[in-house]
Amino acid sequence: MNSTSTRAERRAQRLEDPRFEWARTPAARRRLVAAMVVLLVAETACLVALETAPLAAVIAFGVIAVLFVFCLGSLKAGTSGVEELPAEVLDERQWQVRGEAYARAYRIGFGLLTALLALVALWLVLDWPNRARGWSPPRCCCPSTSGSCCRRWSPPARARCERRRCDQRPV
Repeated sequence: MNSTSTRAERRAQRLEDPRFEWARTPAARRRLVAAMVVLLVAETACLVALETAPLAAVIAFGVIAVLFVFCLGSLKAGTSGVEELPAEVLDERQWQVRGEAYARAYRIGFGLLTALLALVALWLVLDWPNRARGWSPPRCCCPSTSGSCCRRWSPPARARCERRRCDQRPV
């Protein structure tokens, strides 16, 4: 128990490094969290672009990973590692702040999960197309293919599609 306690204390001292004083203000922590959210959205965009531009997507993944590690490390140092230190190393205020942060994070996560499940339920109820049923986005659509790929499109999109002329069939 003594060796664990000293290891935790050493970790707490390491996370109190004055070089990360810039990350300890609430505004800086909010900016770091916002940057991490933007990086996660960019990662999603890379996943979408993976089919069309694989090399660019892989390079972007690498850059995003480096930036994400920097943001996460800075955020951990900015919060002095309170989220991962054992309770015996924390004082009462830190313990209470950690509990409030966990409660807020779980509420946000629960809200996002509920919204995602509602979207999936709506998708199933409205019977929107999906790849599991053999649907894939059309690459080319023209009247010569009987307009089968643009059946589910909105009327303006369908009209634009039918005005195009091409010899390729939709995939």
